[in-house]
Amino acid sequence: MVTINQLLAALTKAGQNHKQIKATIVNVEPNINTNGEQLYPLMRIFPDGSQVTVDKVIYRFAVAIADRHREDFSDAVERISDMHTVMLDIYSMLRYVYRGNIAGTWVIADSITPFYDAQTDIVSGVACVIEFHCSNLRDYCDTPNNNLTFPTIE
Repeated sequence: MVTINQLLAALTKAGQNHKQIKATIVNVEPNINTNGEQLYPLMRIFPDGSQVTVDKVIYRFAVAIADRHREDFSDAVERISDMHTVMLDIYSMLRYVYRGNIAGTWVIADSITPFYDAQTDIVSGVACVIEFHCSNLRDYCDTPNNNLTFPTIE
């Protein structure tokens, strides 16, 4: 069974290996203040929950890729276009590296949505949810139970 940490490592490695991305961070804080550091283009990842069924586990990760734009927003659409291409590159990289992997498959779950932010840094980019679909092998309960007797369910 795969873990969230293993999947975060795969996503992080994909971001770190993309030549246009300068920084890849795993962070649940919605506002990133870079204090003038040269982090852009930036890829931000955080776990976004999971779905568990009898035969499948779907891990969800929110991924945003952003770059700084001019204060007058004159090149914001160009940044969105560039970051959209980078997002497709990341997705393609994950699908290629893990092709034929019996652990599962990567899927973009919804639309790749453009955004603008002028609160902490003046950035624009795209965000989406990337999922990892894998079989639910029901083999992950390794916690000892101290011979606990469960009540009868009728």
